[in-house]
Amino acid sequence: MADKKQIATDVLAAIGGKDNVGFATHCVTRLRFELKDRSLADDERVKKIPGVLGMAEKGGQYQVIIGPDVGQVFAELEKIGGVPNQDQNVEKGGEKEGVIEVIAGIFTPIIPAIIGGGMVKAILALLLAFSLVDKTTQTYQILALIGDAPFYFLPFLIAYTSSKKFHASTPISMALAAVLMYPTLSTLAGDSGSLAFMGIPVVTATYSASVIPIILTVLVQSYLEKLLEKIWKPIRAFLKPTLSLFIMAPVMLIAIGPLGTWCGNLMASGLLWINSVVPWLPPVLMGAFSPLIVMTGMHYSLIPLAISQVTTLGYITIDLPGMLAANVAQGGAALCVAVRTKNLKLKEIAASSGLTAVLGITEPAMYGVNLKLKRPFYAVMIGGACGGLFAGFSGLKAFAPGSPGVASLPIFIGGDDPMANLVKAIITLSIAFVVSFAATWFLGFEDEPDADAEENVA
Repeated sequence: MADKKQIATDVLAAIGGKDNVGFATHCVTRLRFELKDRSLADDERVKKIPGVLGMAEKGGQYQVIIGPDVGQVFAELEKIGGVPNQDQNVEKGGEKEGVIEVIAGIFTPIIPAIIGGGMVKAILALLLAFSLVDKTTQTYQILALIGDAPFYFLPFLIAYTSSKKFHASTPISMALAAVLMYPTLSTLAGDSGSLAFMGIPVVTATYSASVIPIILTVLVQSYLEKLLEKIWKPIRAFLKPTLSLFIMAPVMLIAIGPLGTWCGNLMASGLLWINSVVPWLPPVLMGAFSPLIVMTGMHYSLIPLAISQVTTLGYITIDLPGMLAANVAQGGAALCVAVRTKNLKLKEIAASSGLTAVLGITEPAMYGVNLKLKRPFYAVMIGGACGGLFAGFSGLKAFAPGSPGVASLPIFIGGDDPMANLVKAIITLSIAFVVSFAATWFLGFEDEPDADAEENVA
């Protein structure tokens, strides 16, 4: 591989120099530029640069294919200076990204942590399923902690990438995530159960593994910081971060953070009412919208409903049957991507995360593959809805809480005819898997060429 600094220098010269660059960023294999004057870029010159595997144009971006060393080349590009760096920029080709694209862009850099945590959790699920480990051992508990950590502290990882996406101060964004995750926040209310800041009520909520609250917080933070840039320069250095924290933290705790809780409570009440009128419909809705519900943190509002159902009725129908379909649908879509993609790295990620999703650990498949590629995510919702439809009409019940998937099928054994209910669960997940796989196959996705394969051809 050619010298990374030389590649960066040559690429910049071939696309018209740093003055021709509106912004620069990179993905897994490509340098991505928004050029001010496309005619100044010499395609043939770019292709002949040693270390460059090719070029492409998509979404208004000029893309130079580097391969797995793209991060190092981009770092050299930044060192050259003068190139506007809008890492994971909100705009592409002059057109604003949709919500799905923004969230996918925020998750792309943290995929390794999500994949790693998900695989550890999947291994533990298999060990438990085959009775090779005891939950009471410290070894299991430590491994469980390692697998859960990337998801439990997801707001920290999201704060980092969101700050890059929205051009906010990264240390302040992560400090705000720390406020959300501060251990004593949920206990400050004490016996009274109420918490207030300057007389304004503060909702005590659980923000672990949540996504939307911190993304919205950092988005608002980015606008606030633009206003604070107008502070008199001699005192800006200490006043800007102080005001950012002093203003954003209360706004986050009072207004932005509780949005998920408020919406979740409303959703829980709605599902409870729907369940009393049309009992087969909640599994359909949960099958289709579980991924979005989990991303917003609204699923925490369903926990009291599930506990109430299992305590009073002995079974759960409102959320877990539909979530079984949704979880396995993530696996079906990801495994279809693994079959169809020509990118070896994506194939590996999709295959491993697809298998873990089928077991019940969906985050790697959702954030690392399906959401990132968009259309497979839509296929997941279709597959989840179809599986949920069968679960609803067949009256599938769960008899204990858990993360629904193949590894947790035992929670569906129970009732007057335990094996019949288990068969319903198997049919539910089979429908969800097949439909999401087929929907992904027909909807397709934008595949990136395999960098290694291109390098061999070159």
